[in-house]
Amino acid sequence: MPTLILFATLSLLVAVLLAKGIRIVKQSEAMIVERLGKYHRTLESGINVIIPVIDRPRQINWRYTETGFNGEIISIFKLQDRIDLRENVYDFPKQNVITRDNVVTEINALIYFQIVDPLKSVYEIGNLPNAIEKLTQTTLRNVVGEMDLDECLSSRDTINAKLRAILDDATNKWGVKVNRVELQPSCAPFWTTPPTSGVLRSTAWSFKTSTRRWPFAMPWKSRCAPNETAGPPS
Repeated sequence: MPTLILFATLSLLVAVLLAKGIRIVKQSEAMIVERLGKYHRTLESGINVIIPVIDRPRQINWRYTETGFNGEIISIFKLQDRIDLRENVYDFPKQNVITRDNVVTEINALIYFQIVDPLKSVYEIGNLPNAIEKLTQTTLRNVVGEMDLDECLSSRDTINAKLRAILDDATNKWGVKVNRVELQPSCAPFWTTPPTSGVLRSTAWSFKTSTRRWPFAMPWKSRCAPNETAGPPS
């Protein structure tokens, strides 16, 4: 009887180790495996065998988005041991951007990217989704800050191309390829920004009195709210 119990225990232990040693990786996914804390190899799609306890998958931070009750986009970060090699899209929340002529507007960006080197995406950056988000936001501020409002409204394709080139070059060492960047202008009328400072007060006054920028502002306003009467505040 003790021999039978010992045999059953050993059989169960072997079965558990075999189950832990077999890793099935789906198509368009990869897995980084470390042996005793050091990089060992990258598992590709299909059935792979690792040594339990000694070999362990390295986890990576990944970003998921959900829509809240008020329509707001909520970012959720999770740790996972599989790296998605497909093209991914991140939708970042709106941010205030100041143009060269001191006009404040709200813009949010969509970035389409793909991990081309799983090894770099794990070991060259600590939190890849957060790094991409912050880099996109700062780059957007820099690019728009070098342009006047007229240029921003009429040169969205130019801004997209500039952003894609800068982001693709900056994320190359992280093993990421940026395929496309799209800007989404806010529907809020940018001439109603609360004048909290002297610069903003003068900006609001320039919108109220300027006739040169108004033709460019009308189409944007009318697309966002077709039922409203487009026009700067009186």
